[in-house]
Amino acid sequence: MIKNDRCRRLSSLSAQYNTLSQRLVEAELEKACLRYNLPTPLCMGDYQFLEIMFDRDSGTPISMAELSRLLGVYPSSATRRVRRLAKDGLVYKTSDEKDDRRAPVFLTDQGREFAGHMQDRMNQVVEQMYQGISDAQMDVVYDFMEHCLSGLRAAINEAEEEVL
Repeated sequence: MIKNDRCRRLSSLSAQYNTLSQRLVEAELEKACLRYNLPTPLCMGDYQFLEIMFDRDSGTPISMAELSRLLGVYPSSATRRVRRLAKDGLVYKTSDEKDDRRAPVFLTDQGREFAGHMQDRMNQVVEQMYQGISDAQMDVVYDFMEHCLSGLRAAINEAEEEVL
């Protein structure tokens, strides 16, 4: 019973952490959208998409299939996201006549600048958030979260297999 109580408390803390961090990212995105005069506000998923592209960007494109896989979304969701971000001038896609899923997607200069700004801002926030926590404490939290995520992925795979 004690373990169940701890698990519930941990789940509650995790949910609060996720909610607050998402609110923070959304507020920072809103400010950045105004700063860069973007016509459409971006959501958390848009940020994750741009972040993945920025982290691996060296002028190298990424395929729609690879983006879908990295984000854990259906290809149709990635396609809609690329269209919206392209409309805002943050990415562009060239065509692959054989297979649209392999069509390369690139960051524009504005997309690279926007994603870099957001990454810098998020790094500042993380530094502030974890100020005063030792590296050893961070390692324990990191190992714990990796263990929890591994269990969660296994449970999701099991649940999805039961549906199929």
